Amino acid sequence: MNKRFFVLFLFILSLNIYGLTPVRIDGDGLVKVFDLSGRDGFDGKSGLDAYSIDCSESRPSIGRDGEDGQDGEKGENGRDAIVFYSEIAALGNISLNQHGGLGGKPGLGGKGSIGCNGGHSGLEGTDGKPGAEGDIGQIFLVSKEVEFETESASRLITLSNLERNSETLTKHYWTKNYGARSIFKRNSKISNTFYTYNYTESYNVKLIWRSELSFENYAQTRIAISLVDGELDLQIYRGAILDYKITKVGTTFYLEVVDANSEYELKNLSFGKMRNSGEDLTLEIKEKYRPSFSVETRFIISIYAYDEITMQDHFLGQFEVPAYLVTKKLRKYTLSIGKLNFPPEYKRKGVKIKTMFSIYRKARMQTRVLALSGLFRI
Repeated sequence: MNKRFFVLFLFILSLNIYGLTPVRIDGDGLVKVFDLSGRDGFDGKSGLDAYSIDCSESRPSIGRDGEDGQDGEKGENGRDAIVFYSEIAALGNISLNQHGGLGGKPGLGGKGSIGCNGGHSGLEGTDGKPGAEGDIGQIFLVSKEVEFETESASRLITLSNLERNSETLTKHYWTKNYGARSIFKRNSKISNTFYTYNYTESYNVKLIWRSELSFENYAQTRIAISLVDGELDLQIYRGAILDYKITKVGTTFYLEVVDANSEYELKNLSFGKMRNSGEDLTLEIKEKYRPSFSVETRFIISIYAYDEITMQDHFLGQFEVPAYLVTKKLRKYTLSIGKLNFPPEYKRKGVKIKTMFSIYRKARMQTRVLALSGLFRI
């Protein structure tokens, strides 16, 4: 995985685990204004019109379909607020805007290309869907008379951390109330519901290593543990592929690992040959050895034209290779990249192209991403 993609992957993962931290507000009676609104979603990108297909052969050929437009992005949710107070009446001086952002506009579908030798034209791509509006932020009220510590409902750790010491996660529980608009300043853009602090519960997480394999070989596996609706959620994003089960006894979760495999069983891919040309252009990706478990594989390819004189490349397009263009035989994937929507002049014999792949491999509900790049002459 390249460094840039890995940083993005961890950023998305951290948002998925932790969410945006609620804003802490001191309701001390002073006049305060907080804009906690979410940003608007980005508009979806319109799909490209289909490039013309090669009509040099006499056989009828159907035109290529236009690309689908992307969906508009969902608006960002409004930020949550935890408000500490001594007197409820003092909160009337606080103005909050917690509206979610507007959804992005949908991208339009691209036009299909004309068929050859009596073949009908390709279909127009499907328009994307409008993005949904972001959710309005929530309000949590906490009396200054109670002891209140920041919730620790999620954590990033290694198996080694968990083996040495059990981890403790805390979860706050709240009571739902109505009438927030009568508590805060009248110009506030908020929901009428709010939540008052009830109590905090602590949960322990302990590791039980049942595998016959050496724990030391997998000790640095990176995991994320989090509480979701009173249950333990586990995400494994670097290191071993684990076969495990979680049991709960009282307020203790036991993570029992019954088997483990190296993630290199998922990352054991290399390029094979590029064959043929035009619409029949294919690229092989081979497994160095067969994984010991079932694996689902998705390919996202970026294609660049390569100029041998300037040694510069020119971006032609990025595509998720659909399943019907991928065949698997024994330990070899064959991708029919000639049927992807990039210009036909870059599918001819003698042309040099550069390919960059992000390959998503999933096993036991755990995903790893492998980056491959190569330079080929058709």
